[in-house]
Amino acid sequence: MFSGNINFDLLESYRSHQTAKTLGDVVGALSKNPIIDPNYGITLKSSEVSDHEIEPYLSDEEVRINRASKMLHPVYNAMSFPDRLDRSVRTITATCTRVSRESIVIRGSINSKKLRRLTLRERATLQGFPITYQFYGSTYSQKQKMIGNAMPPVFTYLIGNAIRGTSVARLKPIAHRAAQIKSPSDSSQQTPPAAAKKLYPADRTFRFAIPSLRLKSGVRFELSNLGSTDRSWSVQFYYGTSKDIRSILLDQHLYKRLMKSLPTELRSAVTTHLGVAVDFLAEADLKNLQGLWSHRRPGGTRPFALLDMLDSVARELRQLTSQEIPVVEDVLREILGSGVAVGRQKLERNAPLVLSGLVLGAAVNDKLSRSTGAPESISRKRA
Repeated sequence: MFSGNINFDLLESYRSHQTAKTLGDVVGALSKNPIIDPNYGITLKSSEVSDHEIEPYLSDEEVRINRASKMLHPVYNAMSFPDRLDRSVRTITATCTRVSRESIVIRGSINSKKLRRLTLRERATLQGFPITYQFYGSTYSQKQKMIGNAMPPVFTYLIGNAIRGTSVARLKPIAHRAAQIKSPSDSSQQTPPAAAKKLYPADRTFRFAIPSLRLKSGVRFELSNLGSTDRSWSVQFYYGTSKDIRSILLDQHLYKRLMKSLPTELRSAVTTHLGVAVDFLAEADLKNLQGLWSHRRPGGTRPFALLDMLDSVARELRQLTSQEIPVVEDVLREILGSGVAVGRQKLERNAPLVLSGLVLGAAVNDKLSRSTGAPESISRKRA
């Protein structure tokens, strides 16, 4: 927010005289040699531009986490992934990690399957700093904060002109001031970018929505290892509003109620699809799931493989239950009873999805809870 003795109408009138830069404009300009500053027109050899070291590419796990946090977030709306180059960049934040919703992720090159985050210099140029500007931080994260917390210099230039009362006709593009920008005599300290983590806490958390069992406004089924001290894994169901989040326990009691309520033919078909999940869990290396997720021990089953299996079975169940909507709605009403009021209408409108998630979660949770408790060494550490 800006407040003060500023002619905001005049400031707004400058908009028509500004050329919007896309994320691709900046990334492309900084990939050439020599580099021509897309904002100021300053030209430097690529070797003379500091803080432009490309981070290591994101690992498959990091890509998966970033994609989920942006496109399948349990609560917030979806973002593009990777970030689109033909649009203005999203907010350059002061803090972000290699796996975060805030990180801006792009392809290593146009046709590359490898993904990376922006360099410090790309962030700074997108924020409006000249390519000659030096950030005198002693660490990579300090420089990130300097760039993300800064007032965008190009915008500051326009505000200054609005305060001075410069008319649109007399407003000079900021590139006309490039001759006044001098390179500092001392370059900033080199700060290598962060590398991918090789080891995580033994109790590293996992919480991702099952893609086909997710609705907007926070209604979702998710696979997580939360809610217990030994990091046992389970499927959880959340619904309601942002101020009143509810859940339904997915256990054997619920599973028996559900199967008893289904008509014989539908129950038989559901059981067949659930068999895929049961067979997967029977063969999965669930005992070492947490150790593999924390990168502390080998294992035969990755958590995202488990998530993908649940998603695949859920899609089959949704297709099946969508053919029996009146029956499915009646069963769901019976299961909900009179105790669910918050968000009930939304659950009933999406009865095939909700019932599929309830059946699947209740069917697999008993097996998961008995098989995914943390190894003894992890439990001792937390105790």
